[in-house]
Amino acid sequence: MIEKIKSLVRLHSELTGFPCPCLETLSYMQQGEAREWLNAGFTEADLRTMVAFRKGTVEDKGILKAMLRWRFLIDPVRFGEDLPEARAYVNRRRAPSDRTRVMEASGRPQIKDGKPPRTAEQIMKDNAAFEAFKQAAKELRTP
Repeated sequence: MIEKIKSLVRLHSELTGFPCPCLETLSYMQQGEAREWLNAGFTEADLRTMVAFRKGTVEDKGILKAMLRWRFLIDPVRFGEDLPEARAYVNRRRAPSDRTRVMEASGRPQIKDGKPPRTAEQIMKDNAAFEAFKQAAKELRTP
């Protein structure tokens, strides 16, 4: 259990940017809250979800800092109440951007394969090659 708590503390520090306190500096009550949190069935993925939710919804930096503190975040009662909302926030369907909507409305496809669009220079070169091909085809047709 101690290793799980240490791992949880390190993950909290990594996600929030707060310095990683060693396990000995956590009070007995804080260690107990971590044990209670783990015994409630919460996982590190849940912690990641909650931190992403807090960072995405709280605009005031002072309030965000307070909400990401160890004692506030690991409290099993608060965590359990907020986790369904956090999961819904993280898994929400994102609305398409204005550019995406315009591209779809005009019938132009989005770039799916990751290839960038051709530059004007490439288009001109391709057009010149196509014109040369048409000229060669025309010469072959005429006796």
